[in-house]
Amino acid sequence: MKNTICSCCGRKIVDKVHGPYSDGQCVCDVCWNDPALFFEDKVATSFQINPQETLDLTDSLNQIEVIDMYLSSVKSGSFQNTFSWTNLINNKHLTIPVLKFSQKGLPLFIGKIRPAELLVMSSVDQWNEDRLEGYQRERIKEKNREIKDFLKNCDIPIVPPIIASVKLSSFIPTSDDYGQMEIPIIPGNISLIDGQQRTGGFYELFYEIRSEGKKNKDHGDMILDRYAEFLKFEIPILLIDPQLIIKKLQEKNSLSDIKPIDVERAFFFVINKTQKSVSSSLKDELAYLTISAGITGIPAIEKDRWRVDLVPIVNELNKEGSPLYGLINLGGSSGLQRPIPLTSFVSSLKPLYDNPTFHAYSQEEKLQFLKAYWGAVKEVFPDAFAQTKQYLLTKTIGMYPMNSLSADILNEMLKDGKNPLLQSDVYPYILLLGDLDWSVNASEFRYFIGRKGTGRGYELLKEAFQKKI
Repeated sequence: MKNTICSCCGRKIVDKVHGPYSDGQCVCDVCWNDPALFFEDKVATSFQINPQETLDLTDSLNQIEVIDMYLSSVKSGSFQNTFSWTNLINNKHLTIPVLKFSQKGLPLFIGKIRPAELLVMSSVDQWNEDRLEGYQRERIKEKNREIKDFLKNCDIPIVPPIIASVKLSSFIPTSDDYGQMEIPIIPGNISLIDGQQRTGGFYELFYEIRSEGKKNKDHGDMILDRYAEFLKFEIPILLIDPQLIIKKLQEKNSLSDIKPIDVERAFFFVINKTQKSVSSSLKDELAYLTISAGITGIPAIEKDRWRVDLVPIVNELNKEGSPLYGLINLGGSSGLQRPIPLTSFVSSLKPLYDNPTFHAYSQEEKLQFLKAYWGAVKEVFPDAFAQTKQYLLTKTIGMYPMNSLSADILNEMLKDGKNPLLQSDVYPYILLLGDLDWSVNASEFRYFIGRKGTGRGYELLKEAFQKKI
């Protein structure tokens, strides 16, 4: 098949061609080997074991072997001694105790699943640009590794419920709304709607386990003990049966052409369109409070740990007696009429935080310097603080450059033998900038937009400062 285009990644297929499938499309070897994507011919992939043996996915001692054999066979593409996956696992079903509930008459089920079961049985219907089909985004490797580190290192590795569609299953009621969901253990039988990146974190953790096992073949039991918590980890999962939902929709709306993927796509859209992210300022505050409580190992916090150090200082800057009192919106709440978002102020302090002298200061000394610095700024430009809406100084375009310049002024003061912790000593240096116009209508800073704009603003400030010293 010359000039065949992969229906998944959209690139020209230069190696092995897989397909065509029922829709007439083909995929490249890279996409076919992606464990997160499911194609029907993967089920019949060869496993390099005695055909008389069967594996039990519910046996924790075999979980790593089962996952490894499945993923390895998917990657190898070997079809020697082929026999079906169903035969391999001896026609077993995964039985999940579930609670059945309904929302506007639509049946839903919530239960729990273990990583081994999720890794083997789950797949994603990835968005295809050419066919305008599917709905899922690509797995993000960096995000997956962050989740892996979170699972390993955090004291409270809570994983929110995964939402998935199950292709083949049967619900067996036991009492009232309780029962068991029997799901055939077939790769791709569970289609992930929400939780692809979380599942990717378990993939990364699994590969780490296998790597450890290959490096230390004589210590397999010790490695399994080290990762015992991973094997026993229970992931909450919300299951939808698209066939039941389709039946309900057809009864109500006389729909005839609706397919399971249409139901899955609708759930995916609702989940990702209606949820709203927590404000960045509140995230910074929560990160600080989390670390203060002694909870560590959360990658999203650890990778920007410097922010945690600055948050309590900025909190103090918003208190009475500070030149910035009442101007900082600490949690991102709306309607407060406070022009400076905490998250922006913290971000703008990064150049100062990296200054060796400032970095060596105690928390109290860091606070004293910022109070002295912004006290001097307020003394030189009082109108900008009294009428914040009419001036740019307390807006992002003024605050970023001014905080960036603080590192240069700190260095200059130390060179001159001045005390950076005293406002009276800082004042003469800020006064050198006294002829700058920060008004909304006339300031040359008013044309600067975004991160590049703040960078250009800092260059202008530094140039003006260096001309005067």
